Parts: sequence; structure tokens; C-alpha cells
Amino acid sequence: MDEAQQYIPLTQTVVDAIPDDHIDWARFFDLLGHDLEQAKWPAFLNHLAQYLYDLYFDNDELPDLEEAIKLTRGAVHLTSEDDPNYDHASYLNNLANLLGDKYIRTGIVNNLEEAIAVAQQAINAIPKTHPSRSKYLNNLGNQLNDRYLITGVLADLDEAIQVGWEAIRITPEDYIHRPAFFNNLGNRLGDRYLRTNSLDDLDEAIRVKQEAVKVTPKNHPDRAGRLNNLAIELSARYLTTFDPPDIEMAIQAGREAIRSTPAGHADLTMYLHSLGNSLDYSADASNLEEAVQVGREAVNATPRDHPDRAMALNSLGKRLGERFLNTGASSDIDEAIACHHDALHQGNASTIHRIVAGRAVIKFCATRQHWLQAYTAAETAVDLIPKLTLRSLENSDKQYQLGQVVGLASDAAAVALNAHKSPSVALWFLEQGRALLAASLEEMRIDILELQEQYPELAREFIHLRDQLELPIDPDESLPISDEFLGQSFEQAAHADLRHKAASDFDRLIAEIREQPGMNDFLLPPSTADIHSAAEKGPIVLINVSDYRCDAILIDQHRIRSLLLPALHNADVKRFAQSDNLGSPKILEWLWTAIAHPILQTLGLFQPPSANEDWPHIWWILTGLLTKFAIHAAGQYSHDSGGDIVTSYESVLDRAMSSYSSSVKAIIHGRRRTVSTSANMTSIPGGASSQQEALLIAIEDTPGKWDLPFAPEEIRTLHPLCMSMGLIPVSPSTGRRKEDVQTHLPRCRIFHFAGHGYTDTYDPLNSNLRLWDGGMLRVADLLAMNIRESSPFLAYLSACGTGRIRDARFVDESIHLISGCQLAGFRHVIGTLWDVNDEACVGMARITYETLRDRGGAGWGAGADEAICLGLHEATRAMRGRWFKKVGKITRRGQRKLVRNGSLEESLVLDGQHGNRLPRDIDLFDDDDDEDGDSEEGETARALWVPYVHFGV
Repeated sequence: MDEAQQYIPLTQTVVDAIPDDHIDWARFFDLLGHDLEQAKWPAFLNHLAQYLYDLYFDNDELPDLEEAIKLTRGAVHLTSEDDPNYDHASYLNNLANLLGDKYIRTGIVNNLEEAIAVAQQAINAIPKTHPSRSKYLNNLGNQLNDRYLITGVLADLDEAIQVGWEAIRITPEDYIHRPAFFNNLGNRLGDRYLRTNSLDDLDEAIRVKQEAVKVTPKNHPDRAGRLNNLAIELSARYLTTFDPPDIEMAIQAGREAIRSTPAGHADLTMYLHSLGNSLDYSADASNLEEAVQVGREAVNATPRDHPDRAMALNSLGKRLGERFLNTGASSDIDEAIACHHDALHQGNASTIHRIVAGRAVIKFCATRQHWLQAYTAAETAVDLIPKLTLRSLENSDKQYQLGQVVGLASDAAAVALNAHKSPSVALWFLEQGRALLAASLEEMRIDILELQEQYPELAREFIHLRDQLELPIDPDESLPISDEFLGQSFEQAAHADLRHKAASDFDRLIAEIREQPGMNDFLLPPSTADIHSAAEKGPIVLINVSDYRCDAILIDQHRIRSLLLPALHNADVKRFAQSDNLGSPKILEWLWTAIAHPILQTLGLFQPPSANEDWPHIWWILTGLLTKFAIHAAGQYSHDSGGDIVTSYESVLDRAMSSYSSSVKAIIHGRRRTVSTSANMTSIPGGASSQQEALLIAIEDTPGKWDLPFAPEEIRTLHPLCMSMGLIPVSPSTGRRKEDVQTHLPRCRIFHFAGHGYTDTYDPLNSNLRLWDGGMLRVADLLAMNIRESSPFLAYLSACGTGRIRDARFVDESIHLISGCQLAGFRHVIGTLWDVNDEACVGMARITYETLRDRGGAGWGAGADEAICLGLHEATRAMRGRWFKKVGKITRRGQRKLVRNGSLEESLVLDGQHGNRLPRDIDLFDDDDDEDGDSEEGETARALWVPYVHFGV
């Protein structure tokens, strides 16, 4: 009885608050007036908690829910885990549901994490044949789905769907909760459709939700919620198929849900929000007024401290903005800005809803040219972006999350400059809001030698937690839904929970490390001094494109300045990006006029260096869709009276050599890694000999692709060149499978691949190099590797489009095969922006390696760093020279038109028969990337010297 005493004051308070006419008042009061046996207290507390929960559900008063949680904790505490009636499991399940509801009401993630853990305990506490098992599985699925919605961890959503199907499978058809299981499963399938765009998931979501509504009586309290959920999926399908019956049924279901819901109901806000969306999506303009009205009702029905208020405010603001476009009423746009401003500052709302609000404030303020207000919103919104890349997330989940905010950093930088902020502020936005997936990996793999020397215990904990966070979740989707599957599913959930805990511990550890003397900047963003130091080898030029303005941010050792590019417009970037020939003279001339020429003039690069001078070296960082273009090849190409192509040094190639990077911090990390690993090369396991390998792989024939007869010749050409540099060429004829390549990569100084590549349109992490016998080396595989301790020097990817990103959602992150090699540990990577020619690849590689041999110096140090970029520069200039001559001959024969301004409309390949010039195509998921690369006209319509690029330090 002593343990139960602690709950008497709380139960007394609850019973005193129960109305005298409540059906359970007399029973509760009578029980409280007697000395209850210990065994009866748990049930008493549970009943009181249920009363409080019902009260909360009707009135949305948070204290009622909090007291219900306290009472249910008491019920759990007072029951034994081996209770033969399984009451302990029942109370655990109830507690999990209450904690989940508190998360929904407050946005406090710790409540959700506890809810998931408690729900799993409840399932583990009952036999597999227990009649409540299906209910507990359903509840766990709800909690996992909620966690997916805030973290984006796809494994959580997949598991939620699997346990949902299992709950339905083991449930009798006449079970009272079966419709709820269908409804909840439909929600999860709908969420997965939004993530993967699988229409099968969406159709299945609608089917199971229609089943849930069908078997729910009209007077059932949950019918409104099920109608609302069905309306959401019907609206989603309408946006894909534009089938009018879908949106008509969605609006009808939404209206019925609201009619049957009393004022003050906790879910009324959501129903109003959903109906407003359906009205907004419809093609009927008259629905906009009703959508605005419904949006106002949703905002007014939502408590100011409720996380969902941001969502309601965003919806109302969006519709007011649409009405402003129709009417021009300034009051509408002012109110829209106010709505989104409030949503942005709703601290307990989801991060993505707040960022959406920030983007809307920027957009509407730009319309009014209120740049300072737009800047303030941008500052808050960009500061939220890193929260989308929680340490516990898988790389694929981080990529998806960041894809939702693409372009925000560029818009913020443009807004900052319009608000007359310094170029350093604009640069901060671009560094804070772009290339974050790569930065998160760099953070995990930072050199901790100093930490190990000064604070070894902290270093050991750092390594332990880092290793936990780098272990991937690897669900086996082939397993059927069964007890065996659920056992593995729970193991995956436990692994995900470990990652969440490890991430929390990692944050705590970093804070502790920064408190130590000399470690105050540990894992902090680069300082201004670091940024200036990054330009010690040459200027860094970051070109920012936005609908609001376009600028170059120029970084040297002493200053950061901005250069407005008035001839560059984002609309032109988007238009030219659709071209199937991004290397055409027309586009190269546009790049020169709008971008490169004014930048080079500002940098003082007016002409080529003299014979005894080194080439100036520029590092280019491009943003948005500009990442598709070859700024290093920009130039004004014209012809003389005889038809020969001439250039008056009006090209980037004639004034500087070029490297690329995804961000300034990537350059800084690369430079730091180079110094630390070079200094410690002798300590690498395996000794010097293992570091002298050159792994040379040629894949001449790939199933389903063109044969590449020049790939073996390319490797044969490189053999003696590598040997002359003291390297041991390794070209295993039978060791070209993925596992063989992964075994050799940590032991090689150079990795050269000549073969086919594969670009995944929808998931850059799945882009890959095609290996022997159908194998593939994916970007995800490269990111999972960490070969930095062996300091590999060069990855040369002689395949098509190894630096290409097809989906505009992912351009800010620059995740492709080139960056994958960089993040794995390669100091330099040479790759391509689009299709390359099989035979031409041989000459490009030969000149590049010859320059590395002749100019690299000893020790693979700074001389080699410059020589590899110089080698590609010289190879590109040599191939361009041959192109000049070839075009001149054909022009004089009249076989190619010249555009009116005197520049070439089309470009040509080098000498040779078309049959020997097969492209090393990047294969595509959608099979819509036929750029005439296989036709003679298409093959001869490209300047083959353009797409080769260097990424490195």
C-alpha cells in the first residue's frame, strides 16, 4: 500500500474535479473513500487517466493530458511485468498512446521517443497469440509514422507500414478496431507516396481508406477523421492525374467531416486545413473565397501554442497570396506576410513548416521590395536548414530532407545583397544552407589527432559514437510479413533507436569537447580567416543565381566582395539547362558574356600568362541549375574570313585553369585533410609499397550498353605513364567486380575507371559505375567508405556524366560520383558533366597523366596538386585546338552553317569514323535522356573538349 500512497493526492484532485452527474463519479468517489487493495490501484489509476484523456480530447486542455500521463505511469509502476492478466502490457500501451498525443500537442520530440520505446515494450510483454497484439502493433505504427514525419527516416515509415499490414492480417474481420487499422495504414501509405511518388502506394492508400469509411457507422466518433484522411489522398491523386471526380469527392468528404465535428474538437483544425487544401487545388476559381474562409476558421480554431498552428497559418497565407495575384489588394499580401511570419516563429512547429513559412515571407516581401524584412526572415529560415540533417539520419534521408529546401540559400543570399548586407553575409547563407550532406560526412570523418593527444578519453568516446552513427540501417525488404519479419523489424527499430541515442550523446560530447582549453572551435563552421586562407592558391568564385538577382562572390586572401551580374538571369539559366547540347558555342558564349568575362575582368585576368608564368588558378562554386554548365569552357568563339575558328583570348581556358567545388568549406576540409594525411603517410598500415598502386579498370563490354573498344587502349596507354611515376599498375582481368575494386581502393594512389556510368534520376546516391558482370559501385558505396588514412591522390572517372545531377531538387547538395570519390577520401577527382566520346577519352587521359608526370614533382605534394589540374587544362586546350582546325575545314566546305553573329551554331568531333566514337553513356531510369548521342549528327554536334572537369584542392 505504501507505493500507492503517492498517488492519493493526485487522484483526490481528479475525483474532486469530476462533475457530480458524470456516470463514473459515484464509483470513483466510493473507491477513493476506502482503503483500496494494492492490486486494485492500477486499474483505478488507469480508469481515472481514461476519464482525463476523454476530457482532454473534448476540450484540448493540456493539463488534463499531463495528469492522465502521470496516472498511467502509476498504473504501470504498480503492476508486475509478469502479470498473468497482461494488465502491465495494457497500461504500457495506454501510456505510449498518451505520450504520442502529448508529442502531437506540444511538438516535444522526447515524448515521441519515449512513446515508441514504451509501445515496443508493450508488444514484447504479450504473447504473439494475444488478442490485443494487433492493437498494440497498430499503435506502434502510428508512433513510428509520427517520427518519420519529423525526421524523414524512411526506415521508420517502412516499418510502420509493415506492422500495419501485420495488424490487419491477424485481426478478425468483425473486430471493432479493424476500420481504424485500415485508416492508419492508409495514412502511412499516403506518406510513402509523397516520399517515393509511387502511385501504387497512393492507390492502395485510397483503397484501404475507402474501406475504413465504408465500414464505419455514420454516428461513429471516428468517422469524421476517416473522411478527412480519405479526402487528403483523393486530393493528392487529383494533383497527379487531374481526374475531376477525385477532387470533387475530396471536397465532399472534407465538408462532411467538418459538419460532423463539434466546435473545440482537437482535430477540427486539421479538418479545416485539409478542406482548404482541396478547395485550393480545384480548378474552380470560386472555391478560392471559401478556401480563405476555411483557412481563417482553421487558424482561429488552433490554440496559439499548438504546433499545427504554423501549418494552418501557412495555408491561409498561401491562399491570401493567391487572392492578391487575382485582385491586387495590398491588404491580402500584407496579411499573407503576417501569417507566414507568425508560422516562421512558431517555435514548436515542425522545422519544414517553419522553413516553408520563411520562403513565403521572402517571396511576398520581394514582391513589395521590402528587402530588410525579407532578409530577417531569410536569416531565421536558413538557420533552420541544418536541423533537417540530424546526425541520426541515413544519407538517403538527409538527401530527401534537403531536397525540400533547394534554392533557399541562394534566395537568401540574393535578398541579403538587396538589403545592402555585406558579401560575407551572403556567403554565410550559401555555406549554411548548401552542401550539408557532404558537410555532415566531413564532420564525422574529421582528423582528431589533436583531440587524441590532448584528451584521449573524449577522443575514444568520439570514435565510439561516430562508429555507431556510421552503421547503416539495412532493412531486408524481401522478407514476408510474419513473426520472423517482425522480429527483424523490431531489431531495425532498436538499431534506429540506438542511432537516435548516439546522435544525442554525440551532441552532448561535442559541447563537452568545446569546453576544453584549445578546443573551443571543434566542429564549428570555418572562420573568416579560414575562408581567406582557402584562397591562398587562387581566387574562389561563387556564382549565385536567384530570381531576385545574380552575383559572383569573389574570395581572395584579403577580402570578400560581390560582383553584380546584370546580364545573368535565372530564367535564362533554366531555359538553357533544358538544352540537349550544353557545350554548344551559343551556350559557351552566353556563359562568357553573362558570367565569365566580367568576373575575369574584375580579377584582373585580361590575357594569358607569359611563357615563364604559371597559369592563374580559379576555383568555381556554382549554384542552382548553373551546376549543369561548363563555366571553365566559356568563351567567345568566332571565325575569320577563311573559316578558321579564332580566339582573341576571349575564353576562360586562355586566361586561367579551373577547378570546381561544391562549397568553400569543402575546399577547406580538403586542404586540411591533405596536410594531415601527407604528414603521416609513413604510419599507414601496409607501408609505402601498398601506397604505390595505380588501380586501372577498363570495362569494355557492359550488358545492354555500347561496347567501348577504346577503354582497354586507354588503360594500356596509362600503364607506362604510371610506372614512370613510381606506381605499380594493377589491372586485374578477373578482379573487376565491386568487392575487388573496394579491396584495392584503400591501397591505391590512383584509381582510373574507363567504362560506363549510370545516373539515377530520382536518387543520386544510387548513381554508379558499371563494373564487371553486372556489378556496380554506387555513390552510396563510396560515401560509406573511408579511405582517408591511405590518402589516395586521384580518382579519374573516364565515363559519361559522372558529375551530373538530373533532378533539380538535389543541385544544392552536389552529390554525384565525383563528390562521392572526394568524400571517400580522394584528394582530386576528374570527371565529366555529360556524355564523352570513347576515343577522345584516350587522348584526354594521356595528356593529363603526362603533365602530372612531368610537372608533379616528388612526394605527391603541392606540385602534384597543381599538376593534375594543369594536366586536364592542357589536355582540354589541346583537344579544343584540334576542334578549331576540324571546324575550320568543314566550314570552308560549307557543311556547317554559321550563326549571324559569326559564331558557330554547331560544333564537331575530332577525326575518325563514327563507329569508333561511341559515347560512354550515362544510363537513366526514365530513358528520356537520348541526346542524339548515338546518331552521327548528334555525335558531331558536340565539342568533346568541354565536359571534363577537375574537383580538388
